[in-house]
Amino acid sequence: MWLVLPVGLVPNLKPSGLPRMVAILTGGIVAAMVGQWIWIERQGTSPEALAGWFALWGYDPMSPKGWQPLTALFVHTDFQHALVNLTGLWLFGWWAERALGWQKFAVTAMLAHIIALLLQQRAWRLQGLGDLPPLVGASSLVAFAMAICFWRFPHAGVRFRWVRRWQGWSEEFCIPVRWLIGLWVAWQLGATLQQWLTDTLPTPTIAHLTSFLLGTCAAFAWGLQRIAQREKWQAEAKSKEQEGRLKEAAKLWRRLTESEPLNPSLWLSLARTLLKANQIAAARQALQKALTLGHWDEAAVQEARLLLAVASVTLLPKELLFSLAEQMERSRADADALLLFQHLAEVAQFSRAPQALLKVAALYWRLKDKERARQTLHRFWLRYGNTPWRQEAALLAAQLLGRGE
Repeated sequence: MWLVLPVGLVPNLKPSGLPRMVAILTGGIVAAMVGQWIWIERQGTSPEALAGWFALWGYDPMSPKGWQPLTALFVHTDFQHALVNLTGLWLFGWWAERALGWQKFAVTAMLAHIIALLLQQRAWRLQGLGDLPPLVGASSLVAFAMAICFWRFPHAGVRFRWVRRWQGWSEEFCIPVRWLIGLWVAWQLGATLQQWLTDTLPTPTIAHLTSFLLGTCAAFAWGLQRIAQREKWQAEAKSKEQEGRLKEAAKLWRRLTESEPLNPSLWLSLARTLLKANQIAAARQALQKALTLGHWDEAAVQEARLLLAVASVTLLPKELLFSLAEQMERSRADADALLLFQHLAEVAQFSRAPQALLKVAALYWRLKDKERARQTLHRFWLRYGNTPWRQEAALLAAQLLGRGE
């Protein structure tokens, strides 16, 4: 006997935090299934009992309610139907909600679901079906989420384990999520064609395909495919940089800065790669661009730390390094700013070395190392006590004493 079991996702990550929309839908579906079980037990297991349950939620073939497309999300024909949709919600909906944000996902997914159900009802009427099958379940919303994942996470995959029990042998392999979604779309297209050409049992394939198409439109409208492409370039750039192919990595980083010119972390990555390639002038220009972009997020600060770890960073102009240290100070990366200011304070013939030494003293106070702060101020008075910088030192000392320190 052999088994093929899904064991994880590639990359081995999951979105941070629980998905709000998916969690609400899950709670509603579970509550509806419990209510359905109680209803069936009381009414007796029969098609009429199930039809009565659907009618409570607004589905009545003779006079359907206008709010039925909304309640259809929570009602399912049986436990297996609900389980399949819940699996799809957590497999694709979680990632789709991460890609769009829960508010965008909730609005666009619900619109796609409603439009898909209306088009499915129209298609069945064109087929001449007298008794319309019940349009219940969250499968159209799952199809929308699948489309979002198809375009936003093209490199994701599902890891499977192939087990042969009688031999005690197992092996893992990965199938791209895009392949699985593509097979599902092909299956839906084939089922639709079969239903139109034969008298097979109708299934809501039009709703699924419509919702998937609307999800594709939403993905392109929000630029998700461009984000995925940038992530691909970024991964390739890091890989080439690790392999020592610095010129190729620099080209990729430059392409990324052209696609997202207001992202300081990308300019810092470009500067780091150029430094490693000993292209000092180009690295200086990239760093200057990063410093003009104002507030840095944590990703930019981390890239700046990697830049400072490059040995040739000291070859950059000292004024530029001083500006970098000030930016690190503003970003609350005090330890990194302190090290850079200490280096600049010891550079001979650097006009702002006294100011760098004062920055060192102020950072020591901020880091609660009062003794070193006093020592640094004392060293300043010994070196620069007769220079115009003494006024700034006196102001700094007064500020620190004004804090009661």
